[in-house]
Amino acid sequence: MEQKARILIVDDTPSARMMNGAVLSKDGYEIDYACDAKEGLRKVEEFNPDVIISDIVMPEMDGFEMCKALKGDVRHRHIPVILLSALDKKEDLVHGLDSGADEFLSKPANPAELRARVRTMLRIKSQHDELQASLKLRDDIAHTIVHDMRSPLNVIIGATELLSLYGSDEGKRALFCDRIMKQARRLNSLTNDLLMTSKIEHGRMLLNRKSFSLDAMLAKTLDNYEMMASASSHRIVLELSDDPMPQMHGDPDLIIRVFDNLITNALKYSPPNTEIRVSAVHNPETDSIEAEVADQGSGIPMEQGDVIFEKYGTLQNAPEGVRQFGLGLYFCKLALEAHGGSIKVEPNQPFGSVFSIVVPVIAPEQAKISETVNTDG
Repeated sequence: MEQKARILIVDDTPSARMMNGAVLSKDGYEIDYACDAKEGLRKVEEFNPDVIISDIVMPEMDGFEMCKALKGDVRHRHIPVILLSALDKKEDLVHGLDSGADEFLSKPANPAELRARVRTMLRIKSQHDELQASLKLRDDIAHTIVHDMRSPLNVIIGATELLSLYGSDEGKRALFCDRIMKQARRLNSLTNDLLMTSKIEHGRMLLNRKSFSLDAMLAKTLDNYEMMASASSHRIVLELSDDPMPQMHGDPDLIIRVFDNLITNALKYSPPNTEIRVSAVHNPETDSIEAEVADQGSGIPMEQGDVIFEKYGTLQNAPEGVRQFGLGLYFCKLALEAHGGSIKVEPNQPFGSVFSIVVPVIAPEQAKISETVNTDG
């Protein structure tokens, strides 16, 4: 449900407050009132208005002073202020604008003009809020990328320093080289996700269409994860239909990266000595592959199932280790949509998550990517 815009009317004349409130109530706003400037400043803290309409001539503190106080407060300076006054001197207009007012109307205000000015101020406020949200998202993304890259870089630097100290020990040299290689692959994977996601978002990603066997691809992929699973005391089980699956026609590199991300996440978030199940079947009715990657981790709250597929989505009230998601699942969503497919998450039983994939055997030539993708980057 869309939240109503909030309008604060500040005026020491009760009839003026009520008249302007009645005019603006026609547009369905949530309206609050203050009988003087000092109460208006208190109401701003409590009511958090989207627009303030204030008289100028009031006792103790006038509208100019209130406006100046608001614009001097970093928390509230973005709130548009419309000053109303019976004064018609040019110096009053200049004084009002100098105090930070965004609009200046003669009192009593014409009802149609007042409603139009409020709509204009709400558009300005909405644009400001959207810009601030975009800037925050940009900062959050930059912080997360730096954080994601710092961890493998620290391991690479540390292992390289140890390699220079203990390079003569063949066993330690092999261990340090293995650590460096794993973390370098992790960095390469992150970089690839960033580049591919950016290309898909901006419509520059062309599928490199080939015919390939998904069941053979999955078997080979899981072989690559066997050592990692054993090291963390996990078991990976591959379940395929007895009937051979048809050859898929799409971009095998993108599809395999989807499974790479899902299996890596399952290993990351599942406790030791648990099972990770990977399955795939062909649905002849829809001529699509239906695949699952199931883990026994902490699980995803049902009401937040869509959040994890957002760019750097953050879960609320989730365990510390699974609150923040990077680009991996967002990339999976984009890559599958580029193939005309989809992905969702559901609870596993008795605990954990099941990531379900549906992807056509033959990817459409022009798969539709959701509108949120086209406007996100």
